Amino acid sequence: AQVAGRPLDAEAARALDEIWALEASIYAGRARGTMQPYVEAASRNMLSFPFGVANPVDYAGFVESARRFSGDKERNRVFLKGFYLTGGDTAVIFYRAHRTVRPDGTPVDEYWDTTHIYAREPGGWKLVSSINRASDNKDLSSPRPPIEPRG
Repeated sequence: AQVAGRPLDAEAARALDEIWALEASIYAGRARGTMQPYVEAASRNMLSFPFGVANPVDYAGFVESARRFSGDKERNRVFLKGFYLTGGDTAVIFYRAHRTVRPDGTPVDEYWDTTHIYAREPGGWKLVSSINRASDNKDLSSPRPPIEPRG
């Protein structure tokens, strides 16, 4: 398997499968109107830089933001763009999301790029950092099928 032109060995491919499943769970939760799977995937050592904030937020700030999430109409498609496993215990995943409906039901045509950094903690992979940016790039090519929680 290759991602972004880089070959993946068996360990990296397994890590990607596990992390991609976590990402799928996060987006399935969003489609149901909850951020609980996102909170469960997050490390208590998390530092996140989401849209609309002036400075990064810690785990408590992330949980508070997740609590305010509302609406179950969101439609996203998520496309893998890159993956890197370093030392076996840290992984970086890059993806592009295309949102066509916001959680409140408002139709949109929005793209954003996300970098998630995961660390292997007791019990499995945990998200330690999330960085997002709006994107004008609409390239949705991906080395694996996209995450499509609503099909």
